[in-house]
Amino acid sequence: MTTDRRLYDMDLGRRDHTRWLGSSGRYSTQGFAYSDIPNQLLRINSLEGSLAFSGAVLTGVTDVSGAGETVTVTGSPVYTASDADLNGAPSFTASSGNYVTSPNLVRNDVVFVAMVAYRINTDTSYLWRQSDGGSPHRGFFSSSNTMAAGVNSTLVVAGEPLAGRKRVLAGMPGSVMVNGVTIGAAVSITAPGNGIVWGSNSIGSVPMRPAFVMACSSVPSAPLLAALEAKLITDFG
Repeated sequence: MTTDRRLYDMDLGRRDHTRWLGSSGRYSTQGFAYSDIPNQLLRINSLEGSLAFSGAVLTGVTDVSGAGETVTVTGSPVYTASDADLNGAPSFTASSGNYVTSPNLVRNDVVFVAMVAYRINTDTSYLWRQSDGGSPHRGFFSSSNTMAAGVNSTLVVAGEPLAGRKRVLAGMPGSVMVNGVTIGAAVSITAPGNGIVWGSNSIGSVPMRPAFVMACSSVPSAPLLAALEAKLITDFG
């Protein structure tokens, strides 16, 4: 290999923020930061100080993406300082009357969501949903172990227990991954209006325990998706 080729490959590695680990079948997170993902509209990351609390109650949430998105807390979501099911990261529990909303987020702009949350049991469990009765923009797991992402794409989550930690990367349109496995593809979003709830405010659905949320106006490149997945595994399991 020539010196020029080595330098070119090194530059590609810096720009893609990934390094293939050969027979291990995964990417390294060396040099990667969450801020490397472009076109972020919102990032809630419990490991970057997004969650404010008083005792076991979530009192505030800060967007750390740099976009300055407003995030509101309704009711008294439960705050967990060290969630053993999410690698010891802080989390919050959203429910029908206690939830977290991005009220000004333009739903049609959100075409990629990355999220890590713990699914408490096997009933219908929402990762995100539109904040009103408008056209659906949602991600949820059903009691039959399917997942909907975006509008109404029903994708089978094969080989996964219904409850447990869910690490989701969803392009809309694009591939949808759950815990590193591609389960299918979601369609384009048509969801006029503003506002997305993270966790659940749906009566009858089971609360999730989110620790990480990222919403973007574009789907990241394959190398960046690989680096993001690797980083989420490192941080949240």
